[in-house]
Order: sequence, then structure tokens, then C-alpha cells
Amino acid sequence: MTEPSTPSRSTLLATASSVVAGYNAWSIPAILAPRSSTCTQEILPHSLRIPSMNNDEYATYFAPNIPIFRNFAVKTHETMVDEEARKVVMLASSTAETDIGPYNNEYVVVIEMGRDGRQAEKVIEWVDSGYVVKFFGKLSQATDAKNQRAESNEGEQKL
Repeated sequence: MTEPSTPSRSTLLATASSVVAGYNAWSIPAILAPRSSTCTQEILPHSLRIPSMNNDEYATYFAPNIPIFRNFAVKTHETMVDEEARKVVMLASSTAETDIGPYNNEYVVVIEMGRDGRQAEKVIEWVDSGYVVKFFGKLSQATDAKNQRAESNEGEQKL
């Protein structure tokens, strides 16, 4: 019986690059493209209370972010590859523009590939939780204020 071959470093790096490219394309189909049909996404730390998600759940969770962030860009700063484990670990950061100002976050992303190394089977994303909580809190407040102004203007127009 022949053992399956270990994917090459270049194959694993190409798949990891496809994951990053999906976020840089900033569309749900592009983000999901390099993932297997059984891929799971975890966003950590656990203190954020975000459950592990399959592709459909992640698409539903992530889609509302697409119109909020403009010119979203991920930059990889360091990459480590474990061919035997079929994993790539990346230290990365992202930038974007939003209605409340610039967005800048830092990540450690662990991507576990399938047997041939050509699709992501699991994506674990460690975010700067302090920044995320603060930023999305400000974003929520700004959105609430905008909605209240819109409702107020709508009420005035009816009079």
C-alpha cells in the first residue's frame, strides 16, 4: 500500500496565496474559491465568542462586511510552512477605508490543506481582538446614529 505523497512547499504556498488573494478580491465567491466544500473557518480568540463555521455559515457571517470596507488589502509579513502537517502559518495585516475612518488589523492565519495541498480544509484566523471590539463598537454606534437620522428625516417628510 502506497502512502499519499506530501504536497510540495510550493503547492501549499500557492494555496495559501489563493486564500489571501480571495480577501484582496473582496468578494464572497473569491474568498470561498480556494476552500474545499467541507472547509471550516475559526475566528479566534475564543473571547470573541464566534463559533466555528462551515463555508455557508462563514459566507453569511462575512457578507455584511463587504460593503462596509473599501479598498480592503491583506499583506503577508511572514510565512511558515509545515509540509508534513499540510499547514501554512502567516503573520499578516489588513487595511481598508470605512465611513468611520481607516481600518488596520493584524492576524495570525493558520491554513490546513487537504491531501493534495490544493484546497484549504481549515482556516484559523487569530485577530487583534482589542482592536476588533473597539472598531466594530464605533462602527455600530455610527450605523445606529445614521439610521436614527434617516428615520427622523423620513418622519419629517411625512408631516
